[in-house]
Amino acid sequence: MNNALIINLKAYKQATGNATSHLLDLFETVTVPDQTRLIIAVNPVDTRLAAATSLPVYAQHGDADGYGSHTGHVIAESLEELGCDGVLLNHSERQLSEEAVKETVQRVQAATELNTVVCAQSVDEAANMARFKPDVIGIEPPELIGGQTSVSTAKPELIEDGVEATKDYNVPLYCGAGVKTTEDVRHAVELGAEGVLVASGVVKADNPARAAQNLLDGFSSER
Repeated sequence: MNNALIINLKAYKQATGNATSHLLDLFETVTVPDQTRLIIAVNPVDTRLAAATSLPVYAQHGDADGYGSHTGHVIAESLEELGCDGVLLNHSERQLSEEAVKETVQRVQAATELNTVVCAQSVDEAANMARFKPDVIGIEPPELIGGQTSVSTAKPELIEDGVEATKDYNVPLYCGAGVKTTEDVRHAVELGAEGVLVASGVVKADNPARAAQNLLDGFSSER
């Protein structure tokens, strides 16, 4: 996968339900640098909107189950049919067991063309999850999520060590938590991250499109 900015809409009021369409329209107006992707991770109930946007859309969760008697489960085939491009797994706000991550990644990859991004809170967890060969590992220290200090500033060693820990599995590392500026992204890329995950810094900004553009500019400044 190319460098990427993943904007996680979470379940914020201004980014869920009818508001999701408005945000997707805003994000379509930004300029995405060459060899970079802007990906929007939406609540599973809003994945119906994936076909209505030109942007790649990921579901914020998925399950290992296929079609059948699985009430309330998020089925990978359904996500793909709705037009999704991927699924975000094991976020610190929606954690899974190690076995569930393994089973979900394997089933999603076997049954669909969806990309899988598996989140990890530490270098050890990142290395552990990389064994399951997801398309991306996203490392996010939970204590910095939603904060004012970027992971690339507060814990640069987490990114460097994470890249080292996952390289033997040929799984690219993204990072997130507290990322809000062009410089935050630039520094993360300098440390070896191939992508960045953000949420409140964009979704709750006065001008979400401008906030997204500022972060994307952090990738173009590296080229």
